[in-house]
Amino acid sequence: MSRARATGGAGLGLSIARWIATRHNGYMDILSREGIGTRVSIVLPLAEGPEPKEEPEEHAGELAEQSGETV
Repeated sequence: MSRARATGGAGLGLSIARWIATRHNGYMDILSREGIGTRVSIVLPLAEGPEPKEEPEEHAGELAEQSGETV
């Protein structure tokens, strides 16, 4: 019996993680070494969002004052 099943797990964790990674255009990287352990990495791409809006010049001074910068 596996350790996961002995402690109450169903053994579905990696399968579910792979499904999630795939659906988000990512992947899993697994490195396992006998007697050392296993490392599982899930790599997901950065989300693409809208382009940042530039602040109008009239507000540039206000933003600089709030942050303590000089314009």
